[in-house]
Amino acid sequence: MNISVAASQTPAPADVFGMLHLSAKAFGITRLAGVMRVSPGVLTNKLAPMAHHHKTTLDDFIQVLRITGDLSPLDALCRLFDSARYQLPRLDNVSDSALLDLVNKVHAEGGDVHRSMNEALADGIVTQDEFNEVDCELMEWIAAIVELRNRFGSLVVKPSETQVCPSV
Repeated sequence: MNISVAASQTPAPADVFGMLHLSAKAFGITRLAGVMRVSPGVLTNKLAPMAHHHKTTLDDFIQVLRITGDLSPLDALCRLFDSARYQLPRLDNVSDSALLDLVNKVHAEGGDVHRSMNEALADGIVTQDEFNEVDCELMEWIAAIVELRNRFGSLVVKPSETQVCPSV
């Protein structure tokens, strides 16, 4: 890595590390350190939002999320990049009626987006709160679409080796 590029990069905001620290504290630093197989003191220092000597590694970050089950630090990281994460549902053995429910959910979420936009535009001025509401509704709509896509993809039947391809 080019040293000058690395030196010029802005560090992640304290919010990401602050959320990671809060997540670990809520789980229990000593308990978490035991599962991670590090000393509680080292883990405490690594998770301190303004740590100078011990730094949180990507592996540490992933372990804390996986062990605690708290994804709020990941949400904070996504916000840093104006992004969002979506928790995909387990779609094994979902019935056809559940698939129809997903189709309806996509359209209902789309309706929520349009309703929020209509309300925000009613007076000709879009406030930050109105934008945030529309943005939230948009993210829910996108999540519903991704959920439908994954469920529909789970219906794909792989042809067996013995199956004969139709002739053209």
